[in-house]
Parts: sequence; structure tokens; C-alpha cells
Amino acid sequence: SSSLRRVPPTEIPPPSTIVEQATVDRMRGDFIYFEMIGWIRDHKRGPFHEHSSVLYNVSGLDNWGRIANGMMKMFDGEVLQKINIVQH
Repeated sequence: SSSLRRVPPTEIPPPSTIVEQATVDRMRGDFIYFEMIGWIRDHKRGPFHEHSSVLYNVSGLDNWGRIANGMMKMFDGEVLQKINIVQH
């Protein structure tokens, strides 16, 4: 279990750095997103852009706000909108 610390905005690497192993290793204890990228890298083999194409494409965006909004929309469409509601 890693401890969390407040990271000044000037220390937050740009989204494009999720493809850099050294940056992922350095930041994964501070950011859930980097932690999950690290988990993927630990468990999947092959080029990142092949096994995680959506995350790789997202890394091309220019800011984290756009990524957060896109991920929330994707979660809504892929998870929340597909939950079956059973009436009885």
C-alpha cells in the first residue's frame, strides 16, 4: 500500500508520458491513472499501443481534463447505460 501525497500541478507529467516506463514507475504511487497503466504494463505483454489501444490513443490528448471527461463518458456508456434493471 502506497501513501498518497499532494503533487503540485507543475509536477504532473503530460498525458503523453504514459508510454514512458520510467515516468509510470515514478508516478504510479501518486496517481491512480499511472498506477493502472503500471498494472497493465506488469500484466500484459507486447507493445502497449496494441494491447491497450484506447489508453494509448488517449495519451495523445493535450490535457488531463479532456481525458477525465472522456473516461467518464466512456464509463457511462460502457457500464452505467448497460446495467440491467429488473422489475418484478
